[in-house]
Amino acid sequence: MLRLIFYFKIILGIVLFSIGSVAQQSASTTIFGPKIYFHSSSTRQETWARTESQLQQNYRLIVKNADGGLHSQRNCNGLGLIAKLLCQVENAAQQLYVNTLRASAVSISLNGQPILTPSAFNRNTAQVELPLSVELNNQLQIKVTGSVISYVEVSIRAYGEELPLDQTPPILTHNSSGMQYVSTIPSLLNLSITTNEALQSFEVDGQIISSDSFIYTFQKNITAIEGNQIHVKAVDLAGNMTEVNYNLQVSLDDIAPVITLGSTPTYTNAGNVLLPVNIQDSSPTKTYILINQREISQTSETQFSYLIELPEDDNYQIVVRATDAAGNISEQSLDIVRSTAPLNLQVQAPASNTIYESSSLLVKFNTNHPLSSAFVNGVSVPIQTDGKSVEYLWTSPFDGPFTLEIKVVDIFSNEITQNVSSTIQLGGSALWSYTECPVE
Repeated sequence: MLRLIFYFKIILGIVLFSIGSVAQQSASTTIFGPKIYFHSSSTRQETWARTESQLQQNYRLIVKNADGGLHSQRNCNGLGLIAKLLCQVENAAQQLYVNTLRASAVSISLNGQPILTPSAFNRNTAQVELPLSVELNNQLQIKVTGSVISYVEVSIRAYGEELPLDQTPPILTHNSSGMQYVSTIPSLLNLSITTNEALQSFEVDGQIISSDSFIYTFQKNITAIEGNQIHVKAVDLAGNMTEVNYNLQVSLDDIAPVITLGSTPTYTNAGNVLLPVNIQDSSPTKTYILINQREISQTSETQFSYLIELPEDDNYQIVVRATDAAGNISEQSLDIVRSTAPLNLQVQAPASNTIYESSSLLVKFNTNHPLSSAFVNGVSVPIQTDGKSVEYLWTSPFDGPFTLEIKVVDIFSNEITQNVSSTIQLGGSALWSYTECPVE
């Protein structure tokens, strides 16, 4: 009997060890794929990629125990003493597994709506068909109940083609990795980080940041020039995580850009003018050209010439506005008037085809446009204060016939020339005559 008890203990140990090993393997949940998730109190997330045509049909999901065994009780009646004893030990081990380790029930919800209520496994398997939506990011939650409760969340999305299981952490690109310029301390920095894939969460210094694209924008409060850093944590839809610290380089710039404009006519009859621009600043700048309050160009160049288009006769206000990387702004403006209206010249004196008895004559004329210059026989003459008329005393160096060439140029660079021809006869206006005497 003692030897029988000894052999029984050995056999019992072997049976319990082997069943315990099977139970450890079976204490997991397979989401048909096969993908195996072990029981834990944490949440696992993953992305499944399916084509739109696949999502237009119901998706069959199977949740089962890893071994798929029944773990049912054996009938031990009619067996010999040793065989019956071993059968009862095996039944006890199976019952211990069922009560402690084997998953016993499962519930499934899709997009927050229950699909399968808590239900016992059939041959350790729960099966359900899911009506997935092409338009939605289908959020699937599987809750498996056993000795512990395991949550598995799966995100099923529509893609143009099948994609493999994603096990690669997201790649982050710091779009503001260069020098950051501020005009004051403290200051708020506008920063952004781009990812290479969709994320389920994105955090900066523990704060959750949302985005409708792969670009995440946020602000960082800067209280000093040195020692600025951000901690970024990104988790993709498959649960892969990337954590990284970025050091920020900060420079203080509180001086606005200096704008110098080159020579440009205020009045013109041309359809365009060239505007030379020079920008000076210690940090990078962006310059905007505005015509009549409408932005027509922007550039990061600091020295350039811009061709200003003047499509019709009008008054044009040109604004050059420069903003540096620290946010300092300065601007310069100028006005340009374009006119292609004809220039008219009216000479009041001297009159043409007239005999004058003085060698000094008053030359008097006016125009319909403001003048920039006026000439009489090539000599520049002063313009009256009204800007449109001239009164000039001209002296002829000789008497006899003369011609005055009057030329004017208006502020729009239009010019016109007009000649006046008359005669100067000194000593009066008596006519010469003679009388024939008879020959004696």
